Amino acid sequence: MTYETTLVIGDSHDEPGRNQDRFTALGNYIVATRPDNIVQIGDWGSYESVSFHNRGRPLLQEGARLADDIASAKEAYHKAFGPVRELQASLVNYKRKRYTPRVFWLEANHEFRIKRYIVENPVLQGMLPEEDLVGARADGAVIVPWKSYCHINGVSFTHVPSARRSSNPIGGEFVTRRAADYHDSSIVFGHTHRFLVHDNARIREGVGHLTHAINVGWFGDFVPEYIESDSNLDWWSGLVTLTHVGHGQVDISTINMDRLKKEYL
Repeated sequence: MTYETTLVIGDSHDEPGRNQDRFTALGNYIVATRPDNIVQIGDWGSYESVSFHNRGRPLLQEGARLADDIASAKEAYHKAFGPVRELQASLVNYKRKRYTPRVFWLEANHEFRIKRYIVENPVLQGMLPEEDLVGARADGAVIVPWKSYCHINGVSFTHVPSARRSSNPIGGEFVTRRAADYHDSSIVFGHTHRFLVHDNARIREGVGHLTHAINVGWFGDFVPEYIESDSNLDWWSGLVTLTHVGHGQVDISTINMDRLKKEYL
């Protein structure tokens, strides 16, 4: 029996000037493993040029350009998904079964920085892109707006779950437990940069039903400048693959960033 698989790419936080080898490795990994679905969980780029955290801090804003942020994010996207398009063309050329994964491109709080910036500076409306910053839709991806969900085989995906009766993101040490309590389905999310899993039992019509809450870490290979010390940093970096073994039920496998680069660069 062949089970459907979903590759989940955690927060990537591409920035101008960062080494993009991880995206090359990602592209090679996708071609080698050929997942049925690909979910980019959001925060593909950091877009620090329009960060409200840097307001009134001109030294941090010096030289920052939104055009550079977007150009770098597009280059990272090309390195990650260019090999997939090359594989597709090759399969068509040799009249073999085409590889066409379903791609879900989630937008998150860092992408939302641009929309917030336009709201605060409405004269720019229509001049700056507000969604699909890398052009994934043209390649057939489904764009999932910030705070929205996509669903695959009974599993829900979002960048960060929100608290009940509010739109405030949940967090904290027990974020996966809270996410499991807030959802009736299995839930997969990013945002915290940690790798955490919590299972929860639901009772439906007298039958036990197990759901998962999976926090997928991130897809970075650097320590951001705002982290003053990484001595206690509990982030995990790599890729997560889910094998769908039943409705809402998955097996989880991972590949650490270091191993990914060693094997796929």
